[in-house]
Amino acid sequence: VWDVACAPLGYYFASASHDRTATFWCTESASPLRRFVGHLSDVETVRFHPNGTMVATASGDRTVKLWDIATGKRLETLKESQKELYCVAISPDGKRLVAAGVDNRIRTWSLSDDFKEGTNGLISSVYAHELAIVDIAYSNDGERILSAGEDNLVKLWDTRLMANVAAYTSESDWVSSVAAIVNRGFVAG
Repeated sequence: VWDVACAPLGYYFASASHDRTATFWCTESASPLRRFVGHLSDVETVRFHPNGTMVATASGDRTVKLWDIATGKRLETLKESQKELYCVAISPDGKRLVAAGVDNRIRTWSLSDDFKEGTNGLISSVYAHELAIVDIAYSNDGERILSAGEDNLVKLWDTRLMANVAAYTSESDWVSSVAAIVNRGFVAG
């Protein structure tokens, strides 16, 4: 298992796995309810849409896939990345998705209300780090993104312009994880 994400209401979680799948779990029974199958490489990360009806997965196969939680069916495949993807995040309002990885770019897509194939357009692709981007997170208000790279940098981005507004250096090693904290900003570790 490479990654785990909790559902918005907390009764469920999803896991991303080396076996090329993501799994949707019930916390009470600790049993898998649904498996999302379709990636051609490791599923590196999984994130829930705020409305709880969709999960997004990013993979070493250079794609982001959007999945219907109720049916397990793939809704969309976002294919613009040139290399492996390591991370994905969905804005708090559910209208945007960002993904990043080995090609050092942060890509942003708009999300339609039904997430169907061909309705989720690429908005921007920004060269963001000198080396692979290992994690990304939205601020709780959706106005900022924090990215962590293997270049020992953590960068803060304005989401309206996708402009870098600050950069922080890690002295010891690269930061492997970033997260938004409610009403407090970000944390990196």
